Amino acid sequence: MGAGTAHAAFAGVALGFLMGWPPLLMAILFGLATVWITGWVEEKGRMKLDVSIGILYTATMALAILFIGLMKTYNAEVYGYLFGNVLAVTSEELRTIAGLSIVVIGAIVLFSKELYFIAFDQEMAEASGVPARRIFFPLADPGGPHGGDITQDRRRDSCLRDDPDSSFHRLPTDA
Repeated sequence: MGAGTAHAAFAGVALGFLMGWPPLLMAILFGLATVWITGWVEEKGRMKLDVSIGILYTATMALAILFIGLMKTYNAEVYGYLFGNVLAVTSEELRTIAGLSIVVIGAIVLFSKELYFIAFDQEMAEASGVPARRIFFPLADPGGPHGGDITQDRRRDSCLRDDPDSSFHRLPTDA
């Protein structure tokens, strides 16, 4: 789910640049909305989680391409979000990352017992009174292989492209 969230976040970045809105805020909103929609569709039993992830995240990447196409001029900073540019991270974004990290770590420490219970047996956790479904949605987004796939992680990941296990230079047929 983490890699798909990054695709959804990129659509938010592209819309932010197109409309002149803060790209980081739009990335977070798009990522969270897509995770919540995916979880809601799966919870209602309308389709399996992997199917809804594939549909929604492909659609958000297509939206990102559409938003980039609607821009009147070339904007290299948008591509910095897509391919990564560690030098483009501002001090304000570092403070935002630090603040979000404190919130996430605090929530993990505060709800560690419930999180362990949900991780091992979600049905038993619900039967015991733990609000497992309410915890699932916020838990689904901050995780992932990049530890919170939001835009700054994508910028930082530009340093990881030399890693042979990095998914940035892997073709879909290589997976």
